[in-house]
This record gives sequence, C-alpha cells and structure tokens, in this order.
Amino acid sequence: KRICGPFIPSGNDSALVDHAPAAPTRLLMQEVMESLKKVIQKDWEDAVFEIFTNKQQEWVIRFDLKSIESETGLSAYMNVFIRCNEEIIAHSLTKVSDQWSYKPDENHIVFTLRPPWVHVSKLESFYKLHPTLRTYKSTKEAAAAMKAAAKAME
Repeated sequence: KRICGPFIPSGNDSALVDHAPAAPTRLLMQEVMESLKKVIQKDWEDAVFEIFTNKQQEWVIRFDLKSIESETGLSAYMNVFIRCNEEIIAHSLTKVSDQWSYKPDENHIVFTLRPPWVHVSKLESFYKLHPTLRTYKSTKEAAAAMKAAAKAME
C-alpha cells in the first residue's frame, strides 16, 4: 500500500537527474575556443584574428584592425555574438565589460570573454569601470563611498 507520492528532493540538484547538461569545465576549453574560431572565421572570412587566454584565464579574441573593413560592424557583430551564439550560451561565457571592444594599441581590437570557472570580485569590476572612486580609506569610509556611488548611479 502506498501512503504518499514519489520522493522528490528539494532544490535542483542536477546529480539526481540523468539528462542534466554537463557543467562547462577547463577540459573543454580548447574545443570550445576552436568552435568559436570556426564560427567567427565563417562570418568574417577576411579577418585576421586569434583566440587565446590571458593571465586571468579569460578568453581574448584579438582582431587585426587592418583586416577589418568596419570597426563599428565588428563591434555590432560581437555584441550579437555574445548574446546569441549557442556555444557561448551553452558554456556560460560572459562578456568582460572593461575589455570589450577595447583597443590595446592602434593595430588591434580586443573582445574578452570570462568562462564560468574564473571568478572576479564584484568590487574589482566596479573599480575598473569607476577608477576615480578608488581610494584607500577605512572600511567605514569605503562603505559610505560605495553607498554614495550606488545612489549616484540610480
């Protein structure tokens, strides 16, 4: 005799589900980078670019500006690419805002992606976007400055 229904654990533990997608790992890094390179190469046949990792283990897509007809077109393409590409979505890659459409020199333009295993402090990201707010103060003063900055951004 059955007293109650089937056991259903709380939460969404993917270890209990057979069809759950595998979490992205470093082991897939080269394969995914090659896949992204093929997609970009297909869409931008004449572009000279490379994909590599930087010191922070973020993925850098660096284009040679001499091989690009329209910088604005490339930036628009990459903005759509980050939101709509199946590989990027499936592997939870995110845009690094302070290194997106960034020119490290006059010959290159860089677009940087962050894989899910790379963690960066939210405070560090904030200070990269707002360097004038970075000061060395006491903890209380720093907290007050952060509150003021948050109110100013509203």
